[in-house]
Amino acid sequence: MASLTVLSSMIGPLPEALPVLAELGIRRLDLKDKIFDLRIEDLNDPDRERLAALLESHQAAAYSFSSGVGFDDLARVEEATYRKYFVGKVHDMVRTAEHTRPSMIRLLPPRIDALHADTASAIDFVVERFPWLFAAFREAIDIAAAAGIPVTIENAV
Repeated sequence: MASLTVLSSMIGPLPEALPVLAELGIRRLDLKDKIFDLRIEDLNDPDRERLAALLESHQAAAYSFSSGVGFDDLARVEEATYRKYFVGKVHDMVRTAEHTRPSMIRLLPPRIDALHADTASAIDFVVERFPWLFAAFREAIDIAAAAGIPVTIENAV
């Protein structure tokens, strides 16, 4: 049977959105932000437990986590800083997923503001200028995979 999922923050803060979504019959949620005034990657252990209880009390479930973590302009951030933050935040989402069991974690690739329209291949540009980026994503994906959570990398517009 098909079911509809929606980015919960489109309705408003999660505690206020859940009754509206339930009334619409939407129980599988894409969680990103507006969760106790936090983003999904910023929840701590008490927030994680509170989120799980809140979802359960509304007979709702996490379908996916969406995160803009790592959506920085690569030319403006140091490799070590980016990797530490990005991998750490994915690890934090995995800890939250242990409480809510989403089907997947959705990540955005970083921005590359220096990429010009005349660049023949964005991949070649990244390989040449930011060769460490693929390893950072592999590390983050491996953390999620070890917990049994698939990761998808979304297109950024």
